[in-house]
Amino acid sequence: MTEEYAASRYEDACALLPGRLRAAAMSISQREKARTEELRLRIGRALYLTTPAGETALPQTRVIRSDLEQVLDRATEYSRYTAAGTMAHGYLTAPGGFRIGVCGTALPTGPGAGTNEGVRDVSSLAIRIPRVFEGVAEPVLPELVEDGRPAGTLILSPPGGGKTTLLRDLVRLLSQGSAVCPPQRVALVDERGELAAVHRGRPQLEVGCHTDVMDGCPKHLAVPMLLRAMTPGIIALDEVALSADVEAVYAAVGCGVTLLATVHAASLRDLEDRPIGRDLLSSGGFRILVGRSNTQNDQLVREAFKTDYWFHTQRIHGSHVILCTQGQEPDEQSMTEAAILAAYFSQGRESGQVAVDYTQVRNVKKPHGARPGMVVYDPYQTAYVTPSEGRVKQLEEKQGRTG
Repeated sequence: MTEEYAASRYEDACALLPGRLRAAAMSISQREKARTEELRLRIGRALYLTTPAGETALPQTRVIRSDLEQVLDRATEYSRYTAAGTMAHGYLTAPGGFRIGVCGTALPTGPGAGTNEGVRDVSSLAIRIPRVFEGVAEPVLPELVEDGRPAGTLILSPPGGGKTTLLRDLVRLLSQGSAVCPPQRVALVDERGELAAVHRGRPQLEVGCHTDVMDGCPKHLAVPMLLRAMTPGIIALDEVALSADVEAVYAAVGCGVTLLATVHAASLRDLEDRPIGRDLLSSGGFRILVGRSNTQNDQLVREAFKTDYWFHTQRIHGSHVILCTQGQEPDEQSMTEAAILAAYFSQGRESGQVAVDYTQVRNVKKPHGARPGMVVYDPYQTAYVTPSEGRVKQLEEKQGRTG
């Protein structure tokens, strides 16, 4: 990225400011423009420029309420109602891909004030200046492709480490295709408008021609919608953090979709210390483990006892499920619950009835050189169950009470 380009993006952001503030902001050097990451406006304070070194005040730029109103009018092209959905979440996206954080008096609504319908009496704005680093992912892309197919990838770093920038460029490269990988159909979950910066249906930042963007929607809601409606080969998400986000990731992996995601983690060890799979308790008191990825599926099978039971959907991508028996014979209800979990966390989740194969772990083998998650098994039996979200939630609640 050149200094000229970085400075030009700053100047584009300044076009959202009222005249007197814009004149002050444009008076700095090109180098300072290129280093600025945000413009921050707070009523009664100076206009601040955010750089890697911190916030710097521009002299003689006291911000008044009408300044904020003008920025919002320009950002929404004088149609604020079109941004009501994202304003309820504290931000809006302006033409050019500029994400504006909004602070003021929230308007909570719903039972227990669990939701928010908007912000009134706006007191401060943060105009983030996104800059596209096209090509930044090219050196790493060959390492993420196996036999012409992208592998599931988790990008981790502390906040501010460039995860979002790298993810955006990976999405672009995979979507448009390259020498190492043909074009892929990508579904991009852009919950906060930072990856594609969609404005009135059109991405303001380049994410590739085969990419479908779901923006402004929580990840745990967007992923099932995309799985049902868009049949993606890849799902990309930014900043997996909440337990609901993890469940969204889990659902995608269980359906055989390749996942690209970022997560905050101080180190690889920090990430490895987190749980590797869902840990539940059956009605009969038997522990049930469900893998979260192909690699973790392998680990669950490898670490299980030979007398434990292994479950997997028949001829359908899904998670491996282990019913831990501790050498005892499990009851029929526990076996059924393990089968339901295998059906629920698979591509057959929406089916009325799913065939689930099961056998003791002693009968599950991994062929030499087989890809992660691939096993063979014999002998086995087959159960036919109906995936039940309600039953899964009951098992989760049971584990929560006993955990």
